[in-house]
Amino acid sequence: MPEESSLFMKFRAVLDRPILDQRLIYIDVWSLVHLCTALLLGYILARLLRQLWALATAIALILAYEVIELALVNVLFAPETPVDTIWDVILGFVGAFAAIRLGRNRGGSQSKRSGHKKKK
Repeated sequence: MPEESSLFMKFRAVLDRPILDQRLIYIDVWSLVHLCTALLLGYILARLLRQLWALATAIALILAYEVIELALVNVLFAPETPVDTIWDVILGFVGAFAAIRLGRNRGGSQSKRSGHKKKK
C-alpha cells in the first residue's frame, strides 16, 4: 500500500506542475486534462445531439463537474485557487466548443436527423 501511495503522489506532482502561472492566468497539467476531456466530451455529444444541445449539455456537464470538485475538496480533490478553477472551466468550454464545431463541419449526425439537405 505505501508503494501505491508513493506512486500516486509522484503522478499527482506531475499533474500539479504549473505550465503558466501569472496573476490572472493559471494553467497546469491538470488544465490539459480538462481540455482533452472536454474535446472527447464535445466529440461524443456532437455525434449524438444537435449542435446547440451538444454545446448546452457540454457546458452543463463541465460546470457540474467543477461544482462537484469544489464540494469534494479535501475529500477527493485538492484545493484549487479560484483562478485555476476559472481556467479549468474556460479550457473545458474551448475544448468542447472546438470538438462540437469540428464534428458539425465533418458531417455529424445533426444533418442526417434534421431531414434537411445540406446546401452546397
